[in-house]
Amino acid sequence: MGVGTDVLSTTNTSNASYSSLNGTSMSAPNVGGSLFLLQQLYHQLNSGKFMRAATLKGLVIHTAMDFGPVGPDYQSGWGLLHTENAAKVLQNTSNTHVIRELTLMNGSTYSEKLIASGADNITATISWTDPEGNVLPLIASSLNNRSPRLINDLDIKVQDSKGLYLPYTLNPEDPNALAKPGINSLDNIEKIVISNTIPGETYTLTITHKGVLKNGQQDFSLILSGLGGKSYCTLNSITPKSLISKFVSNLKPITNTLDSTGIGMPIELGETKTASLLFSNTTAKNVRALVDWIKMGISMTQTNSSAPRMTFAQANYLYPLKHRRQVK
Repeated sequence: MGVGTDVLSTTNTSNASYSSLNGTSMSAPNVGGSLFLLQQLYHQLNSGKFMRAATLKGLVIHTAMDFGPVGPDYQSGWGLLHTENAAKVLQNTSNTHVIRELTLMNGSTYSEKLIASGADNITATISWTDPEGNVLPLIASSLNNRSPRLINDLDIKVQDSKGLYLPYTLNPEDPNALAKPGINSLDNIEKIVISNTIPGETYTLTITHKGVLKNGQQDFSLILSGLGGKSYCTLNSITPKSLISKFVSNLKPITNTLDSTGIGMPIELGETKTASLLFSNTTAKNVRALVDWIKMGISMTQTNSSAPRMTFAQANYLYPLKHRRQVK
């Protein structure tokens, strides 16, 4: 969608007259002109090259201002064009965005590791220009025919230690239903948004295709945001032992007691949260806990704990994080 209300435009009153006008006749040049400016910016930043049409389309959907229900819907589409956000992705001064123009060969898989910066959600969008399809005949059954029309059907997914993330999908049989994650077989653009990402967490992105690709390959564009963190250190014990029988975060037991780096603990200003460990025996232990937010970390060490249960970390934030950090 594009703004088409109170847009300053030329009029025919004179050769120098302007007026505020409304309607699709205003939103169309607003969007068209904005897309041209984004191509111009890309051209300046990339040695005279221009984006593929699919890249430009994917970029503006990737950065659109979502409003109403989360995700796409049949009223507002992917949201409102946000040219400034799209330009920031192209400029990438934060080093958290990636734009790739790639080709998927028939029968192949594209995969890469993504490391979350924690500064924003991880967003992954793929877009491609589908080959020409078959024209439906001029008969009654062709009217409002909702059978999939994609020729080359690509799929994107993202995996981490907690599960699988799939792109938004809509149900044309129930247009009022909210978008939900699933396998998309209708559109030549797919978008995944992963909220509450943890700095340093590693995600695996995979792009595949269904059936056989027409022409043996398919060009596609990949736009990524929310990247740039440092990967967690991998600790491999020579003689691993199951010493932790339970981990409780904010009074809720966590089932995965071997690795809880993927567990986020939301906290409000002035609030105190407690995490505790229940050990499987009473042998003295050294325990280290790490509190990390937006790539900032504070570690705490508790030594010679002989109790079977120990509260090892409390985070008490008395002021906004950017001003003060206090850990007890």
